[in-house]
Amino acid sequence: MAVHPRADAAPGAAQNQRGIGITAFSTALSVAVFAFLIQICLFLYLRKQSDLRYIYHPEGDGAAPKAKQLLSSTINFKDEEIIKRRGLDAYYFLRYLRTLLHLFTPILFVLLPILLPLNYVNGRGQDLDPTKESAADGASRIMGLDTLAFGNVRSSNTCRYIAHLVCALLVTAWFCYVSFIEMRNYEMEETERSIGIPERNREVKNQQDLVRLIEEKEKSVADDAKGLDRLLRLRNKDLAKFESAATALMRHESSSELQTKLRTKLQSCYTGLCTREKDIRSLALKLKPAAEYPKYNSGHNNCKHCSTVELAWHNVVWSNIGLPSWRKWLRATLVTIVLTTMIALWAIPVSWTAALSQLDNLIRNDALQSFFQRHRTWRTVAVAIAGVLPGAALTLMLMLLPSVLELLSRIGGAKLRSQQAAFVQRYYFVFLFVQMFLVVSIASFFTASFKQFFHNIQSLQIPGNILNLLPQNLPTAANYFFSYMILQALSGSSSIIMQWPSMFWFFADKIFVYTPRQKWSRGVSMDIVAWGAVFPLYTTLACISLIYSVIAPLILLFATVSFGMLWLAHRYSAIHVGRQETDHGGILYPRAINQTFTGIYVMQFCISGLFFGVRDETGRQTCLPHAIVMIAALVLTVAFQIALNAFVLPGLRSKCQPGRPDIQSECAELNDEFSNHLALLCQPKVAWVPDYTRLHKFNIDGVSDEFVCDNSDQSWRAAFDKRHKVQITKTQLTKRLGHALEHMSPTTSSVGGQFRLHQ
Repeated sequence: MAVHPRADAAPGAAQNQRGIGITAFSTALSVAVFAFLIQICLFLYLRKQSDLRYIYHPEGDGAAPKAKQLLSSTINFKDEEIIKRRGLDAYYFLRYLRTLLHLFTPILFVLLPILLPLNYVNGRGQDLDPTKESAADGASRIMGLDTLAFGNVRSSNTCRYIAHLVCALLVTAWFCYVSFIEMRNYEMEETERSIGIPERNREVKNQQDLVRLIEEKEKSVADDAKGLDRLLRLRNKDLAKFESAATALMRHESSSELQTKLRTKLQSCYTGLCTREKDIRSLALKLKPAAEYPKYNSGHNNCKHCSTVELAWHNVVWSNIGLPSWRKWLRATLVTIVLTTMIALWAIPVSWTAALSQLDNLIRNDALQSFFQRHRTWRTVAVAIAGVLPGAALTLMLMLLPSVLELLSRIGGAKLRSQQAAFVQRYYFVFLFVQMFLVVSIASFFTASFKQFFHNIQSLQIPGNILNLLPQNLPTAANYFFSYMILQALSGSSSIIMQWPSMFWFFADKIFVYTPRQKWSRGVSMDIVAWGAVFPLYTTLACISLIYSVIAPLILLFATVSFGMLWLAHRYSAIHVGRQETDHGGILYPRAINQTFTGIYVMQFCISGLFFGVRDETGRQTCLPHAIVMIAALVLTVAFQIALNAFVLPGLRSKCQPGRPDIQSECAELNDEFSNHLALLCQPKVAWVPDYTRLHKFNIDGVSDEFVCDNSDQSWRAAFDKRHKVQITKTQLTKRLGHALEHMSPTTSSVGGQFRLHQ
């Protein structure tokens, strides 16, 4: 969504911000605030424009709130309404942001007054705003915002570190308490939305028996219809070709040369579409109707059947239904190997981008220096590329990762889109945490050459180097994340409410040519959120804030402001803009809580490493007991998380499929329609073409008029504008003229011209 890795998130980028002064930081921050205010003013103006209403208030359910009421209406909007409008995923995502806000606000007011004076007063460095000369002369001195961090305490004042120990324990205890409350409330809410099993089959004595009973005795009709999914996807492709050809034919009706070519193409597409539809109908008729499948009276089977009512067909990955066991095992093994390789070798492309960032140094060797001395322009271009390409390459890799992970989950045999989202959430967090935190924090580990990189890999065989790797680099990398947090809040929140992707396509519509279906599909899918890729972004920010909460407590201020602004922006988007395609029932929320524990673990590990490295004036390790206490706290936190999951997850797994609040009363009624595969429910597709009456003059064999009645009073009509571009307008009709591909044959068919948006 709006939060992305920074373009300068190159290896060791955080080390470039060490010693930054408060004036330099304030200047950079003021520019970001100014850009944020400009976007807010632009949003307040554009939201009033009638042409952009479908971007900033697409649902049209009443008048949009006035500018003065935006903040109050967003905060006071009921959570129950968000669940009804956007589903449980949007509700739990907003709840996760609110939980982070509740987590960091008390920590901010407790830790900041304690740690900032202890770190700064009589510390190693006192220069909060170093000049360029002092920064150049004292590269090894502590200056700027580093004077407010953990490492500024003098060796003669090591007794102050007892406060850091107490604060670290308070952060750990408060986080564990908040996690327990949230997981307990989640378990209680999901229990209310779940369907209990009043009566179990006698053969079912435990979870293993239940799985065995389902696999051995309950066969789904979807196993028999797995071939239809491929035909349906091919039919949709043929339909898209037909609509594209029809739109192009009507746009170029004045060109006789193009008409002949396009008419032939349209006739060919129509014939192929008719053949595909006949194949689908003949294969669908071979399947057993729902009436031939028995209805059950036992509580076990009724509950199982109720869960199939709730599982909508669009939440099912039909291509993975009915796979044999050996193919499932083979796919799972392949995906595991690919993921392991990607995680293990992720540092190689990262090291390559680091080499690009050092291109200016690499071209100074004897072979290249003479060339670039003769061609100064090429040297300038090379240096410019070295400054832009590394960050752009890393950002592109991380942006493509969710799509790659979703593909791997499909290959691995995920049967539900909710399983795909959970897969993406799990592994995308790993990559983001490695890139957004570890890589940008460690400068000495990543260099410009592969030889030095592999040398550093070999140095990690010494346990002491591993223990010192993060603690040595973290204190000086804190300033990077100060600006990172606040810039994400400003740019992220403003981008969310400005809806830049929708604005881009608003102007792109005036340039490119689309069919009505392409334009409509893009419009309704523009604001659909891929929750599996959204949660890890904010989970990573939360982990970074927890890691630096004691090491550089100033980050707590930026974290609190950031999560507050992001919560408001996402809440506004969920109320007025966002759409949902598939709701996963909030299953991503507990995993996000569990992933946030990573920040606590790394914080405890790094602080213990810093305590091990503290020496007083005589060289004695005065903080050795502090380090032992932190290691003990780390062990206790691991035990707490295990106990927490043992308390919550088994209770959820023992219940049936979570249901929507408005469907619980319907679960007792067996709905035969949803017991079948999508192919048994699909109706012949309606072809969407603008100004369908103009299609008659081209005399396409088999295309004839038919009227499809529709009692909806909201319809969408497609037509050509003056520039021969497809435009979609809403009309108030009681009937919709259309052409349905019903009873498809090479001689009789229909093609639709107007269509209705199903909201």
